[in-house]
Parts: sequence; C-alpha cells; structure tokens
Amino acid sequence: PLAVPAAQPKKESFNPIVLFKNYYYSTFLVFAFLICLVINSAGAFLPYLLNDVGVESTRFGVITAYMAIIEIPMLMSSRKLRQSMPLYMLTILCCICYTAGCLLLSTCAHSLMSVMIIETFNGLASGLFIASASNYIYTLTPEKISGVEFETAKVSGKVVDTGGCITL
Repeated sequence: PLAVPAAQPKKESFNPIVLFKNYYYSTFLVFAFLICLVINSAGAFLPYLLNDVGVESTRFGVITAYMAIIEIPMLMSSRKLRQSMPLYMLTILCCICYTAGCLLLSTCAHSLMSVMIIETFNGLASGLFIASASNYIYTLTPEKISGVEFETAKVSGKVVDTGGCITL
C-alpha cells in the first residue's frame, strides 16, 4: 500500500507591502531615488563637459570604464569597511565622494586627465553605494523572509534606481 505523506506545514506567504510599511526601508528608497537622480544627471552631463574642455565626447566610454574599474577595489574592501564603520556612515561617505566629484568637475576639469582623476571620486562612491545599499537592504528586511523575498526587496531598490534614470 502507498503511504500518505505527512502534511507539510503551510508556509506563510510573504506580502511585499510589509517592506514598504517599514519607515527605514521606505526612507532609504526615497534617498536612493534622489541620489540616483543626481548621479545619473551628472553622468548625462559628462559628455557635454568633455566637449567643453576640448576632449572628444567619444572618450566618455574610457572614463566610464575607468570608473567601473575603480569600483572593484571598493567592492572588494566593503567587508572590511563595514566592520570598521556602520552602514549609514558608509552611505554618508559615499555621498561625500559624489559631492566632491561633482564640485571638482565643475571647478577643476580642464583636460581628459583631470576629468579622469576627478571621476575617481565617483568610481569610489559608486562602489561604496553598491556595497552599502545591498547590505543595508539586507539588514532592513525581516529575518523570516526567504531568498526570493529578499530579492524582491532588492528589486524594489533597482526600480527606484531606474526611476532616477527615467526622470532625466
């Protein structure tokens, strides 16, 4: 005879609205939207700045690749940074790096080399933001949710980032 399997305990379904009722999570999404809006606006302005300082705007790809390479050490050192300071401090440091980069671009960009040196700040800030945002979202999600539900929380952060891009 066939044995009837024991009844599996019914898993509670996850309601993503619970995340948005969390004040800190919602506030972080608003902050992420605003910072991505500023970052993407500055990135959209960069080819015009390059053209203004006498550099071909086709060098934009070189600068973007350089910034991506600068992100890697920040991502790799994010674990040590997180152990030495809290996530909100990393996020503040990220904002300081972005601000320094934008201020220096507006005042000190005179050649391709100076733009690349200044864009180092934006590369560092981007690596910090990626690492700290992912970790911060993880700390804000309830412990009882599974990996799929955590990814849902991260996707909402990506939707916010996309919203920052679209509003340009």
